[in-house]
Amino acid sequence: MESRLSTFWTIVLITFLTVTNANGQSPEELDQAIQQLSAHAQEGDPESQFQLGVLYLKGIGVTRDTKTSFEWFLKAADQGLSQAQSAIGSLYQQGVGVSQNNVEAARWWQLAAEQGDIAAQRGIGFLYLRGIGVSQDIIQAEKWYLLAGKNGNSMAQFELGLLYDRCQHQPSMMRKIFCSYLGKGSKASPEPSPVKAAKWYQLAAEAGLPNAQYAFGLMLARGEHINQDNIKAAMWLNLSFSQLPPGGDHDEAYKEFMLVKQRMNPEEISKARAMTHAWRPKYNQQPLH
Repeated sequence: MESRLSTFWTIVLITFLTVTNANGQSPEELDQAIQQLSAHAQEGDPESQFQLGVLYLKGIGVTRDTKTSFEWFLKAADQGLSQAQSAIGSLYQQGVGVSQNNVEAARWWQLAAEQGDIAAQRGIGFLYLRGIGVSQDIIQAEKWYLLAGKNGNSMAQFELGLLYDRCQHQPSMMRKIFCSYLGKGSKASPEPSPVKAAKWYQLAAEAGLPNAQYAFGLMLARGEHINQDNIKAAMWLNLSFSQLPPGGDHDEAYKEFMLVKQRMNPEEISKARAMTHAWRPKYNQQPLH
């Protein structure tokens, strides 16, 4: 018990000192905290092993070394720590610190997802949708996306919107990238549901994802399966094209914004502009129950 409490406070100290060290403060204290963390990791504490892996991955207080990071993550993952299993899955999927291997990425993400790790739930859903490292299974993809989305993962929320929408409210490039996976070798897919799509697009839009803002804005502009609202549509489309790089999706979002704007009177335009300037993303969404 005493060892675990000591580990906890060491991790808290490193978190604090990581911030202060970014401004050139407390390097000696950071070194001391890392030494304590290393000692706990060597003793086999999985939380310490995971945190040490994070430091090596990001090069905080130590020389960045992705191979060493992977090794510490693996020690913690082998003890069942879900965050470490999720990190191992990501490193395998990206080929960072280890040879790229989608089968191993799927295996580790599956283990972490079954323990409730939200990032891993989205990750394994991503692989099932595309048939990468696993046989394509869109029903399984939906299952894991729903779990991650209900726990506030904005990418899972957006991809659920795409899944239920069949990309009907997306620019051409996104349709080509995402919806090309649907129907490729998968035996079954969820029924299209514009109402469900609108719900998930809205959540992802509120988290700040520009393509979700585009889709939700377009649905509001057209009044398709939700109440038509030009002011809110203009806000979401404005936010969308303002974040997207020039060309492609940006240009399509801007075109749709201008079409909505042409239908609005000066008072409505002013209100939409004020709402756009006042908008802030909901980074920390609460789980949906």
